[in-house]
Formats: sequence, C-alpha cells, structure tokens
Amino acid sequence: SSLSSWDVRSPAAAMRFSTCLFSCALGSKYLIGREMNSGAYEVYGDDSLTDFDLEKDCKPRNRCPPALLFVGSQQGTISMKNCEVGVLYTFINKSSKDIGIIVQHEGGMWGAKSLAQFGVGQCFCYKDEQTNNARRMARPPLENGILLCG
Repeated sequence: SSLSSWDVRSPAAAMRFSTCLFSCALGSKYLIGREMNSGAYEVYGDDSLTDFDLEKDCKPRNRCPPALLFVGSQQGTISMKNCEVGVLYTFINKSSKDIGIIVQHEGGMWGAKSLAQFGVGQCFCYKDEQTNNARRMARPPLENGILLCG
C-alpha cells in the first residue's frame, strides 16, 4: 500500500520526511501585531521611547518575540534590557521619522545597532555571568542576559 512507502524505518521515507520538515521550516513566517501569538511585535511610540524592557514591554505577552517592528514615530537611542539568553533579536525600523533609531543594551557597553528608516538589524542575547551569579544568591537565576549589538 502507499502508506508503507512512508515507513520511517526506510531511508527513502526518512529522506522524504526530512525534506518536508526542512521545506516547512523555510516557509515559516511571523504573524505581525500585538497579539499573544505574534512573532513580530509592533512597538508604537514616539521619540520619548528611550528604554524598552524585552521581558515586560510586549503586552499581553510575558516576553517579547524575536522580531520587533518599530512602527510609531521613534527616533534616537533605545536602550534594551532583560533580553532572553540565546535569542537572536531582529529589529525593524518602520518609524515615520527618517532620522533613524539606535538599539543597544542599556548603557551601550556591548555595542549598538544603527537602523536607518526601513532598516533591519540584529542583536544576540548572551549570558551575563556576573549578573546571573549575583541573582543566584537571592533566588534562582533568570534567563536574562546582555544584548550584543555590533
């Protein structure tokens, strides 16, 4: 029967399954918006937006997804904090202002990413050994790290 050709024990079926899985992964895309299941979160605001908490500021979610789309009238430097370790964040500047946005970890110690209007940039969240070691004294460690932008 045709179902036996999909027996996962055969190398040909395993290859077909892998190809199907790979094709599905390449074809994935994000839902854009502010809903709980949005993979690309729309950040509204103006030039007063200078600080952004990746753990709390993407309501109604608990944490921000890996793609953030600035869609207000933001400009200037936006300092990020509480990124999730191991996440490669993508920042998209669709702001109405043509001046641009700079994204950095708060304080700017680990680099900054400049985003021209309609520009795209990425930063990786790496573990912050010093902060997490200090937190272990008081409570279990959080998965917050430092945002490396460069």
